[in-house]
Amino acid sequence: MVGWWWFGLIGSIQAIVSVDTSGDGKTAVTSSMDGQLRVYDLVEGKKVTTINAGAIETWTVSYHPKRDVVATGTHAGGINQWDIKQGKKLSAIPSEGKFTLSVAYSPNGALLASGANDGVVHVFDVETGKPIHKLPGHVKPVRGLCFSADSSTLFTASEDNHINSYDIKGMYHACTMHAADWQWMG
Repeated sequence: MVGWWWFGLIGSIQAIVSVDTSGDGKTAVTSSMDGQLRVYDLVEGKKVTTINAGAIETWTVSYHPKRDVVATGTHAGGINQWDIKQGKKLSAIPSEGKFTLSVAYSPNGALLASGANDGVVHVFDVETGKPIHKLPGHVKPVRGLCFSADSSTLFTASEDNHINSYDIKGMYHACTMHAADWQWMG
């Protein structure tokens, strides 16, 4: 269990923008406005390493559920995948979006989704980095996204006050929930 010591671990020079943990809960990674990825051992309560990713390369972060790899969204709209054990970039996935604000791996580790400042949501194959689908439905920045536990549904949250649900197998927009009235509009 993470104790109060966690708050003393961070040590970022600028604001921390995103945090995620490994599937086993033993490791955490943060991204910050200083362009650093910081990796922490939550069992020992210490920082393991800092990866200098670059000022525009690490807005948001998502930890792969089965590997020591993280994805980061970039200001240019792309996605980078990093090996946190070796401290190096594994791949750069281009996207048609602008300023990637959110990224998430599916729980089965096969897919990577991104949400951008222009409302665009993309889903990529993790192994190839190839885009699988561009999903419609938002008109403002997509600030958050996550997959269902069985990796069959993608949920997206936007500044347009809508939460969208997408069927991943069929790659279609299943329904929308408006945050103001909490009613499904599907």
